[in-house]
Amino acid sequence: GSGMINMKIGIIGAGTLAAFILDIAARNASLEILGQFDDRFPEITSANGLPVLGRVDDVPPGTPLALGIGAPAARKAIYERLRARGFTFPPVIDPSCVVSASARIAAGVILGPLSSVLAGSEILEGACLLSHVNVNQDVSIGAFALIGAGAIIGNHARIGTGAHVGLGCAIPLGGRVAEWTDVTRG
Repeated sequence: GSGMINMKIGIIGAGTLAAFILDIAARNASLEILGQFDDRFPEITSANGLPVLGRVDDVPPGTPLALGIGAPAARKAIYERLRARGFTFPPVIDPSCVVSASARIAAGVILGPLSSVLAGSEILEGACLLSHVNVNQDVSIGAFALIGAGAIIGNHARIGTGAHVGLGCAIPLGGRVAEWTDVTRG
């Protein structure tokens, strides 16, 4: 679009979440992918159809980054280590998402295709929402949380830091998910 600055981002990791981020970037004209950085380098030099440029500590200074690591504890550890070294993590949002003007999306957030974040909700730093996630009104998704595809988060729910809400789960109105816990369909 007019005045859009192309941003070249590096992806931390070269697995399935990196592939997910690559797909978002392919649909987003303002995002270009520099390459992937994974500690399995040099054993792997390409993945997901793109080069693996080095290990995590080889990222060139100043490169904006996206976290292609799914596990919340690992996301947090790598994010904090790289933030301390001055790296930035712009939100990566699929163009198909619906995000309210009054919602707050923090640094390092990934919002997958066909997800929605409604009025008054906040997605805190480093959280990852996969595809078709429905975040209703006045919801808080904690830092580094992982929200599985098809999850529905009811109005006023609170999802704690590092929590994992599994595939297709529904969190009721006003529901609470404690920090660092897993909620799956039983």
